[in-house]
Amino acid sequence: MPLLSVHPLSPREKSYAQVMSPSLPSFSRSLSHQRQHRRGQFWLTLSRSRVLFLLLCATAMYIHACVPMIQNPGPAVRRSAARGHWVEDYALLHHKITTGKAKQRYAFMRSKNAFENGLADRISSSLSILLYAILTDRAFQYDWEGDWPLWDFLRSDHIDWQYNGADLGNDTLLMDYVMDKGIPEYHSFFWEQDPTKIGEGKHSVVWHSDHGIIWKAFENPLLRPKLDALGMHQETAFACLFDFLYRPTPDILQLLEDELSPLLDPNVLKKNPGLFRHYFECAKQIEDELAFPGQKVVWFTLTDMTELRPRLEAMYPSRVLVASDATIEHMVKSTEKSLMGFKYAVGELWAFSLTDYHVITRKSGFGKVGAMVRANGDQHVFSIEYPIQLFNLFGLGGPAIDNRKVVSLWQLPKNCRSSYADKLSKICTDFTGI
Repeated sequence: MPLLSVHPLSPREKSYAQVMSPSLPSFSRSLSHQRQHRRGQFWLTLSRSRVLFLLLCATAMYIHACVPMIQNPGPAVRRSAARGHWVEDYALLHHKITTGKAKQRYAFMRSKNAFENGLADRISSSLSILLYAILTDRAFQYDWEGDWPLWDFLRSDHIDWQYNGADLGNDTLLMDYVMDKGIPEYHSFFWEQDPTKIGEGKHSVVWHSDHGIIWKAFENPLLRPKLDALGMHQETAFACLFDFLYRPTPDILQLLEDELSPLLDPNVLKKNPGLFRHYFECAKQIEDELAFPGQKVVWFTLTDMTELRPRLEAMYPSRVLVASDATIEHMVKSTEKSLMGFKYAVGELWAFSLTDYHVITRKSGFGKVGAMVRANGDQHVFSIEYPIQLFNLFGLGGPAIDNRKVVSLWQLPKNCRSSYADKLSKICTDFTGI
């Protein structure tokens, strides 16, 4: 979708809306009415409003470089750019392997709570292992450990990636690279060597991983020809793989129904502001440069500071769109965990990707995942950095959530003119990886 373009509803946007309501016009009117009633504001219908959606603090999902999704669960999606043939080919191969009609070769992604990876790290790593599975003609499955199964809220329209224990009792190679163990070697497999040689002759390869490697894999001369042959592109491969593997179920769409109404408006440019003033100053700069005269502006805001959400909504009543009553928890590290907290984490991570511009916390995998699922070239991500490690050295830190409150006073202003947007290579190659 060209930036700032005004166009009719795409098949993708229609499909999302239709999942939540059988009638698109009535869905538009009803949600618009709910917004007016609840907040005394304009909010929009899907067919007529002109809105600029500046989505700053976390991510944006742009459907790019793949093929039409097949069927429910979850909404259908249509990619708008060059399609790669690998989707149909790999889905068919996966089906043959898992039904015993082809040689039994598996690649398992295994996440355990003991690894302490959060949702974003798990998602990013799983897409890297999916890429390995595609390159080596293996069926990908996800051995997910958590209080609630991810499949209940994100699932594929193409393959059943739920773990079936096919590695048990079979010839298996374990690739154990989590919690900073052997990370240079792990990176080397995908950045310098030929990872298709890993596990040759083995029935199963089990990966413990918490780092993404997709971006840099395209700079590996041993892999680049194979990726090109699949029809993949460096800027959009992460988004394409995400869209193949993870589609939100109706339960997630219903949870974020109020937020999805404006997020899915086809006339909207979306952005998401983060925690403190520098994020919102950045949002304002983007708005001033790119908004049409008289165009409505909404900032979809995400923060893990629960108490801050209603305050931001009150401070910017005509701008901020936020789930102010969301349950915010880390799926592993929070002392108290709930099903609702997990659902909001899944839903908001996905919803970030429905936006056009992002102002994100640099040291946040959660924000980067959504931004890269948006994948609309090099001009849509603005990262805010803060000297968190300095405060840790002086004992002023503790959990990162507390550090953000302290160091927000020390952040330098960010130039958020479009020409100063971060290069995707910068976003994708630091410690979290994409």
